[in-house]
Amino acid sequence: MCVVYGDGDQFSGVGKLRSWSERLRGLGGGEERVKVVEVEGADHFWAKGETKRRALEEVREWLE
Repeated sequence: MCVVYGDGDQFSGVGKLRSWSERLRGLGGGEERVKVVEVEGADHFWAKGETKRRALEEVREWLE
């Protein structure tokens, strides 16, 4: 599983997203089974080009 979120989400606080992703790791078998990436400056809509590119790179790497 791959979880990618931004630290500037307008709807979910970053603390809640961090807690949620850590719970997923605990349920899913740890870091080797659940990749979590927090993208600095990314908001809920991934509107900024650089943050969107970072998210896509992380997902592409995970898929490989």
